[in-house]
Amino acid sequence: MLRNHLVVFSALLFASIASVGRAQPIETNGATRSLSLGIMALGDYEGDGAGVAVEWPVARFSPRFSLGVGGMVGMQQNTEPHGTVRFTNYTIPVLGIGNLQYQHRPDSRLSLYGGLTAGITHVSVRNYQPGLGLDERGTHLSVGTQIGARYRLANHMGLMAQLGVGDMPALFAGVVVRW
Repeated sequence: MLRNHLVVFSALLFASIASVGRAQPIETNGATRSLSLGIMALGDYEGDGAGVAVEWPVARFSPRFSLGVGGMVGMQQNTEPHGTVRFTNYTIPVLGIGNLQYQHRPDSRLSLYGGLTAGITHVSVRNYQPGLGLDERGTHLSVGTQIGARYRLANHMGLMAQLGVGDMPALFAGVVVRW
C-alpha cells in the first residue's frame, strides 16, 4: 500500500517538475510567499498541537493557477487513560509540500489549494505507571494529500484552513503571513 502511494506521489511530482520548465515565470511580489502558523488536530495519531508551514511559488500556469512548494513541521500530543495506566503519544511530522493553487481573480481575497505531502513522522508513546516501562519511539515515511483555503484580511495577513488525508494532521488552521 505504501509503495503504491510512493509511486503515485513520485509520478505526480515528476510531472509537476517537468511542467515547470514550460510554465511562465512567477512573480514573487510581496503577496505570493506564505508562512502559516496554526493549530493541528486529529489525523492518524489523534491529539492536538501546533505547527508551521512555509510555501514558495515556483511556477504560474495561467493567471488563475500556480504551483507552490514548501514544508510543514509541527507537534501533536494525545493522552488517553486505559484503566490505571495513562498513555501519551507525541507526533512530530516533518513534511514537504507541493500545492496547486487557484485564485479566481488576481484581486480576489480567497485562494484555494490542493496538493501532496511527503516526509517523515516521528512518533513517541509513553506510559505513566511505574513498573510498566513502555517508552516506544519510531520514525517512518509519511505521505498524504490536502486541500485548503487562504483568505486575505489585509495586504500581508490572512486566515487559512486545511484538511488532510493520510499520514498527516487532519486539520491545520490558523493565520497566514505573506511577503
